[in-house]
Amino acid sequence: MPTNNEFNRLLQELNLEKFGSHNSVEHLDLALFRFTDTERSTLLKQMRDVSYQDYQQVKEMLMEINARFDHQYVDSHAHHDEDHDHLVKPVSDSSQTINTIKKKRDLL
Repeated sequence: MPTNNEFNRLLQELNLEKFGSHNSVEHLDLALFRFTDTERSTLLKQMRDVSYQDYQQVKEMLMEINARFDHQYVDSHAHHDEDHDHLVKPVSDSSQTINTIKKKRDLL
């Protein structure tokens, strides 16, 4: 049984991993907008798929841990991913993805 300090460290590391994976997916999306040639876009898509799977796995782990220790705590920073997964790739409309990426880029 881990101590409270060890458990806190684990949660901190999982949250950092989740944050890093989330940012990696977003940066790979931006790179896909910039690098459209077949060679690089194929590699970037593969990297994005792996990063997205990693993000989903860490997110799922944290959700399971939170469910065990849920005491009606509301995470004010979790709102953006609660109703929908904004990182999921659109199934059919690639122009929608490009428009979303353009909007994100314009915000930067």
